[in-house]
Amino acid sequence: MSALQDTLSRCPSTQEAVLWACVPYARIILTEPLAFLNCPHVESSQQCRYQHKGFSKIKTHLKEKHTYNSHVTALITLWPDPPAADDKQNEQSILREDVEHLKALWVEFKIVRNLKDVPRPPNGGPPLPGIKILSGIACRHCPHIAQEVGLMVTQWYGYHTEDRTPYSDEYVWRPVYLQVLTGSALRYFEVVLPPAAAAPPGDPWDMYINQHESKFPIYATVNLAPTLNEVPPLQKDTGWHIVFADVITSQRKVKEYMQWIAPPPQHAPDGRETRLNSLNFNYLKLTRKDAQDSSMIVRSAVMDSPIRDESRHWIPLDDDSNLKKYAASLYHFLLAILRSLDDRERVDRLALTEQDLIHASALLKDLQHSKQPNFELIHELFIPLCYPRKLGPRPPSSKWNNPLECLIALQALQEKDQFIEPSLATQLFAKVKYQI
Repeated sequence: MSALQDTLSRCPSTQEAVLWACVPYARIILTEPLAFLNCPHVESSQQCRYQHKGFSKIKTHLKEKHTYNSHVTALITLWPDPPAADDKQNEQSILREDVEHLKALWVEFKIVRNLKDVPRPPNGGPPLPGIKILSGIACRHCPHIAQEVGLMVTQWYGYHTEDRTPYSDEYVWRPVYLQVLTGSALRYFEVVLPPAAAAPPGDPWDMYINQHESKFPIYATVNLAPTLNEVPPLQKDTGWHIVFADVITSQRKVKEYMQWIAPPPQHAPDGRETRLNSLNFNYLKLTRKDAQDSSMIVRSAVMDSPIRDESRHWIPLDDDSNLKKYAASLYHFLLAILRSLDDRERVDRLALTEQDLIHASALLKDLQHSKQPNFELIHELFIPLCYPRKLGPRPPSSKWNNPLECLIALQALQEKDQFIEPSLATQLFAKVKYQI
């Protein structure tokens, strides 16, 4: 028995550590694209909700805030950062027989590295927090679940050949609510919606209680990152998935919003606008590099694509050509604001706050007078505009602070299974968000 194995058997705070396949699914689902810690073993017996995208910060937190004996604390210190834990070179510094127990310890701390490692939950349980709820159908004769009747018909005639009963919807399937985990393929599982009164105060369910009644058509939903098929933080922070429900399905409203937000015409871009165009492209390149250098989960949320179907993914950031499409969206977004600063009527229409005007004026001044404009001025102007207008400042607890993530969310808006053009998505987003 290895030293870690012996320690785990004697340490009360880790006696519940088990292998991946045996871990209750509800304990290892995260709801933010960050390394996430949810460990109950603290002195006050209160649940710990610490989270940080840097795994080294989590290790420091474990050592400082959680009570373990010195040997386990030392092992936590030596624990490789993800994804290096599976690297052969790193394994040489750890006893080979300890590797599986380190994975079990990872589960005990409830840090999700990849949803492929999470077994599909059993049917009939409560909804998992943070994952969107879909309408679907379940076979009455086997565990098969689908979203389309055509797939259920194929399932019936292909796998239930022993049943000679003529096909009928009533005999073959029943309507259900479902959720999905992604990995190499979509994995559906049935969920049972609890009564609204059963949700405790502050439960994530409160945020999504009306989701199954959304006006969104089935093929006009928003997905981020194939390995993190969850309601993204931008939805949780702003609620714009509900706001857009009665907008993106109406071409008349889309055209109306396009006319509202279109920037005043100008024959040719001046020097300031040329510098803005170059600056915001370099700004997104810098943001992409930050994503590439970040932890695996953050990188996945930023670099991977919305899901189009079970097999095809659209990779938006694989080269500069695709990145320029996002830069064009951001350029159009900023240009509409900068060209409106001297037009009080447009400022009022856009519902720009005094703080917005200060940020916009600072960016415009920097573009006029600085040889090397400041990236941060774009960030300070753009990010607050992605949040609903409420009394007081934007909540400091929000994690959604990445311009590429915001732009990816815009791109993911679909109309009849087609991605909205970047300029249209930006205009639509701007008009609706400014009016909240």
